[in-house]
Amino acid sequence: MYKGGAVKTITFFVLMLLSANCLAMSGNDVLNNCGALFQENKTIEQTMDGLNCVGYVGGLNDMAVLYAGITKVPFYCPPRKEGLETGQVVRVFLMWLESHPAELHESARSLFISAMGDSFPCEP
Repeated sequence: MYKGGAVKTITFFVLMLLSANCLAMSGNDVLNNCGALFQENKTIEQTMDGLNCVGYVGGLNDMAVLYAGITKVPFYCPPRKEGLETGQVVRVFLMWLESHPAELHESARSLFISAMGDSFPCEP
């Protein structure tokens, strides 16, 4: 039987494997696709890409919340017990990406954790 730490580690890797089949996005992709939702005169394609991007970011947030619930080790600490609304999460992530242009080529998954950790740090 696995000890608690091993179960948490295995759970994390299962979650990562399940998300590996998802469309891999970079910071550039998130900035372009999600950012298009806030533009005027967007095309239907830009709107659809933007909505898919919002769903992707919402999924990243859900994964981080689930991981924190299982391991009791959060990647970030939202200001409210109820968590954050997806719209706020998307805006925070976009603002962070805009202020870190040298990192936009990196995986959106890792950038998301950095962005949220910087924006909502946990008190020691």
